[in-house]
Amino acid sequence: MNILRSDRLFISEEKTIPSEFSGKSLIDLEHTVQHPEMATWYACNLKRACFYGSDLSGVLFDGSSFVYADMRNASLYRASLKYCDLRGAMLSGANLDGAKLDGANLAYAVGNDRQVKSLVLEDVSIVYTAERMWLDDENLPIDAWCKASSHDIEFKFELDLRWWRKWKRTLTFIIKKSPAKRV
Repeated sequence: MNILRSDRLFISEEKTIPSEFSGKSLIDLEHTVQHPEMATWYACNLKRACFYGSDLSGVLFDGSSFVYADMRNASLYRASLKYCDLRGAMLSGANLDGAKLDGANLAYAVGNDRQVKSLVLEDVSIVYTAERMWLDDENLPIDAWCKASSHDIEFKFELDLRWWRKWKRTLTFIIKKSPAKRV
């Protein structure tokens, strides 16, 4: 059984977290800390939640929304984050060893510099894992980005073609020299 531990666990702005486990709505996360049997959170709205330094090891969060969540220094060891919305989430210092990120949306996230890496080049947010790369909202396997035609870049992905031509080689170099660790 996994226990959520943190003396800084709280929700910003939103007071209710809807969930689909046992048909209940959590009023706040502190209640969950006292009830570790609730450590399976499927499709929860955890938008803007603060998990700074929390132990979330092995917790099932599949399909949950962590938009702009503060997950800095959290332990997400072997946590399942499949199909989670992690847009804008702060993951710096987070332990993602063994975590499942299949189908997760990491657009605009701040990476942990191991499994999730991030940077900004001329107002374009770049996030990449060992397999995928997000340029702002657009997400493709890294190889597909490298093989994308000028037409796709400009019209399908709506990126500035001049930006792509300027930064494509640099991005390829960065990814090769500083690859993200496989989860």
